[in-house]
Amino acid sequence: MHIAYVVHFAGPQVIEGRFGGRDPNPGATQKVKLICRALLKGGHRVTILSPNAVSHSGKYYPAGSERLTFTEGEVGVLYAPLLDIRGLHRLPAGLWLSRLFRREHRRSRFGGVLVYNIGSTTLLAAREGRRVGLPVILEYEDDALAINPGRESSWLSSAVHYAQRSTVERLTLARMNRLIHGALVVCPELARQLRTKNVIVVPGLLGDDIVAASQLPPPKFDGRRARVIYAGALTYDKGASLAVESLASVLHSVDLEIFGGGPLETRLRQMASRVPDRHSVTIRGFVDRSTLLQGLAGAHVLVNPHRLDIGRGLQGSLFPFKVIEYAATGVPVVSSLLGTQSDRFKGVFRFFEKDTPEALGTAIDDVLHNHDRFRHASVGMREAIQSQHSIDGVSKKLASVLATAQRKGS
Repeated sequence: MHIAYVVHFAGPQVIEGRFGGRDPNPGATQKVKLICRALLKGGHRVTILSPNAVSHSGKYYPAGSERLTFTEGEVGVLYAPLLDIRGLHRLPAGLWLSRLFRREHRRSRFGGVLVYNIGSTTLLAAREGRRVGLPVILEYEDDALAINPGRESSWLSSAVHYAQRSTVERLTLARMNRLIHGALVVCPELARQLRTKNVIVVPGLLGDDIVAASQLPPPKFDGRRARVIYAGALTYDKGASLAVESLASVLHSVDLEIFGGGPLETRLRQMASRVPDRHSVTIRGFVDRSTLLQGLAGAHVLVNPHRLDIGRGLQGSLFPFKVIEYAATGVPVVSSLLGTQSDRFKGVFRFFEKDTPEALGTAIDDVLHNHDRFRHASVGMREAIQSQHSIDGVSKKLASVLATAQRKGS
């Protein structure tokens, strides 16, 4: 099947030309590539149709293309034109992408459409797919009904955002439900929002690189200085600031390393200068993939402090992509309750229930105090995680949902 994969994506040429070679969203880029590889592994042909990479530069970017090469094969990337002006890019982006889809379908004859998340652009693409009789599959990662915009906010802004979600987003979700023939979701809670029963749960994918980096047993904690790592965007909702603030209540001596970039970087550096003397904080920023994976595999504890509640507004149902990568290392993990949306991690991860530095600090201390037990449980789960979430494992899951969608869409 020739699959049109509709997703916001920036390939190497765009990253180099528009972002100076530094990927603004490396986690998302990695996941798109792994999905493509899983589809190629299943014998499918894949073309990415991207609305282009938004940077709010105020410029117009024409349509473009490039190719990605993997061990499983090649993927073409086609970019729609982009009017990169904040607040004005969405409508023309959707229309341009629809036109790109129609043109490429006439030229290459797609056999199916995979759309990433629920929004105006992907809704238009899904509608185009149904119009020409193609099966449409939804890749659902970010809860369309989450009522908070992903930043620290007041009661008033949360209420305004909730009102918006109660109208536009609910209508968009309802319309998408009428268009899709199947879905892959990151957690079971998202499946409950969908009408289709042709759903698979794919909380994450693993490349060969992280499996190779995690072959050796993770380091044991000798009771002296612990290496604790956070990897992800430096934004309020991801909880990077919680990780730094938690050190005030951690009794063990900790060297906290933060990998990633984002709007909170300056604030985090200021916070880092005020942690107790027994701790240290190093903000490593964006690093190459191999450096990141070596860091993860060499840590004593990995933290996922993704907030559950922002400005009194629940984030909704989601599952952070990095949690699967964390689990694949065999290193003990401390996580917010978002990690409980996969039952397999209960009894292995150390969860903390409240979005407070004290709760996170207590959890880190607990893991370090009982490090051998948590390490043993994490290593015991590692092989199963690596197998089930490998490219081959996810490819087999995708085969079933694609086959069912094809029957329903024909």
